[in-house]
Amino acid sequence: MKSLSKEELLEIKAGGISWSAVGAIVGIVTFVIGLVDGFIRPLPCNE
Repeated sequence: MKSLSKEELLEIKAGGISWSAVGAIVGIVTFVIGLVDGFIRPLPCNE
């Protein structure tokens, strides 16, 4: 078995999901939760 150097280890690209994709998924999930919550318990506007 070949031992990899530090530089070779840092060049490994694993998985394939980026931080921007994670942020987009979290944003969409948060939006959908807020949308459903607004339909289930609508709150009146305070004037």
